[in-house]
Amino acid sequence: MNRPTDIATVLLLGVTAAACDSPGPAAPTLNRPLFAAATITAITATGPLTIADSGSTSLSGGTLHVRDLVLEGPVSGDITGTITTVANVEVVQATGNGTASGTFTISGAAGAWTGHFHGRFDAGVFSGRLVARGTGAYAGQILRGNLAQTGPTTNVVRLTGTILNPGG
Repeated sequence: MNRPTDIATVLLLGVTAAACDSPGPAAPTLNRPLFAAATITAITATGPLTIADSGSTSLSGGTLHVRDLVLEGPVSGDITGTITTVANVEVVQATGNGTASGTFTISGAAGAWTGHFHGRFDAGVFSGRLVARGTGAYAGQILRGNLAQTGPTTNVVRLTGTILNPGG
């Protein structure tokens, strides 16, 4: 028997056993929630839109094509500020049916919402969906909603949707 090897083995086992019995690190003490609960807020807003730039238009096969149409106007309701949209539109002249999509920004005193929208025209009346991300005081928040033109002869659009605030 090799006595130095046996002693070394016993010492190694003893040190290992002692290390396993020592207390682990203490858990951190929290004085506030680690994660804030997300909140979802229902909103409505309206905005009369006017043409700021008619963009470029062309007509082919009875379909009107509009590129870079800029619409602007005030927004009131649960969201306030000024909206600017840049849209691309395809509408069949005979029926008033078609599609539209583009980008928009709603700028207010505390921040802005920047996003995109898409939708369709049925007999000349627009309806669609939008999604936007907040900046400034709205940073980190997400706006999602439905858009609907309030009537066939009006330029007013109504937004109904939600704002998701992941940080509560």
